[in-house]
Amino acid sequence: MVVKMKISKKIKEHIPTPKRLHMPDSYHIENIPYVPPKWELISDKLVDADYYWIVTTQPNGDQHVVPVWGIWLNGIFYFVTRRESKKARNLYVSPKMTMHLQSSSYVVIIQGITLEVNDSKLLNQFSKLYSEKYGDDTILFKIKVVFALNPTVAYTWLAREYKATATQWQFKKKL
Repeated sequence: MVVKMKISKKIKEHIPTPKRLHMPDSYHIENIPYVPPKWELISDKLVDADYYWIVTTQPNGDQHVVPVWGIWLNGIFYFVTRRESKKARNLYVSPKMTMHLQSSSYVVIIQGITLEVNDSKLLNQFSKLYSEKYGDDTILFKIKVVFALNPTVAYTWLAREYKATATQWQFKKKL
């Protein structure tokens, strides 16, 4: 069940802890130097993305995948949807969610727990940023809901250099 709580707009994005993504021996990475990407570059990609694919779990256990517009702010992903949408209904039952960027050349996958945002100052900040990014000022919070994905882990790699760059990022608990 999604927990309603206030989220501070003053949270500063911290740099999650990187480690080389575990790969089976058949990948032959033992002689390939590990070069984790800089988190600042990943964060920039998250800020600049137009579309984000999200995965929620339906009550029967099936996955529901859909693209959404959103905002990456202070290390948290925010998006808006109608309260009666399938993704919202799914998140009210199971708040675990996965989000990834649509690029296959620079892979960014984030997993975490969603919360419904109900802090009026943060909702106003989100609405302003969302409108600036997408040119849409019709966010009506009576029929729509803003969710925040609090990341727990991320996976990133450059497709052409995945053996050297495949990284698992561990986040500190924020919300």
